[in-house]
Amino acid sequence: MNLHEVWRKLEVEKLEVDHPSPLNPWAAKSKHPIAKLKSAYKMTALFSLVFLILCVVLFFLIDQWVVQVGLLATNVSFLFGFVTNFSMFRKIDRGLPMDGNVRMALQNTYDYIRSNIRFQERTALFFYPLSGSAGFMVGTAITGADVWALLQLPAVYWSLLAFAVIITPVGWLSTRWMYKVSYGVCLAQLRDLIAELDQPVEE
Repeated sequence: MNLHEVWRKLEVEKLEVDHPSPLNPWAAKSKHPIAKLKSAYKMTALFSLVFLILCVVLFFLIDQWVVQVGLLATNVSFLFGFVTNFSMFRKIDRGLPMDGNVRMALQNTYDYIRSNIRFQERTALFFYPLSGSAGFMVGTAITGADVWALLQLPAVYWSLLAFAVIITPVGWLSTRWMYKVSYGVCLAQLRDLIAELDQPVEE
């Protein structure tokens, strides 16, 4: 396919999502996949920042050390999410080369987005049980209960442990599903553009 034609496809906003999801509202906009991926990472980074601020506020409002430890771990996870997604947004935001190898630039973008998604899916296995346990403790603390005293009770301790064991695979599957909803269509469109570049150049 002619490189100028591919670049025109990237510049004009004509690629539509056939079945946009309400969970992925930015995907319904008429934009090329690079623009949609930029929007997706920007929104994800924003959500991480909002939840990070909320957890910081809760950290200072709840005066129980065990809950604060759990919130600190949750803050780390949201900070990690913000930094990771914002850095990906900045990488994509640098744009494609006007006079360079467009095909290589598209392929590199596709590859490091796929790698980033797999990396975040794996880290979710570590952060989900921590965040879930912190949420349990925050909810308990809001009722006025002494969380540390409750954790000394065998029934509560084992219930929290069972919750962490259950939430880990559920969280991992949910993360994979959310990434598929948020990025799957855009990545498929980007893969199609790369495939078009691999076709013979028109005379």
